[in-house]
Amino acid sequence: MEKIHVCACVIRQGENILICGRRKGTALEGYFEFPGGKFEKGETLAEASKRELSEELGIKVFTLDEIGYAEVKSKGRLFILHFVRTIPLPGETEKLNSTGLEGQEIKWVKTDTILHQNLLPSDLAFARFLLSGIR
Repeated sequence: MEKIHVCACVIRQGENILICGRRKGTALEGYFEFPGGKFEKGETLAEASKRELSEELGIKVFTLDEIGYAEVKSKGRLFILHFVRTIPLPGETEKLNSTGLEGQEIKWVKTDTILHQNLLPSDLAFARFLLSGIR
């Protein structure tokens, strides 16, 4: 089974957390997720999160640590999601608006309302973990 590693960046600002919509015309359109994407060959978690957020949102970030992971099987592939705490560098969040560089919707939501967003199932499970008070 092919294994695909994916970074899912958890970006908080005060009581808010950043989520992104799946682009129109793509698989799972209409769902929201933590921003990020697939690792390229040889990339570390920090390198993948920095590259993905630069490409998707046009922001520079500092990657802290992995705070969880999930495995999702789909169409003969195993997706390994690495949830990572990520901090935008000073002045970077001011670059964000309601649309990412790839046309996806982006929004800040109150952390305590994240379970009411239409999150992908794996991201929803991780959001429950976040709200459990462990992190």
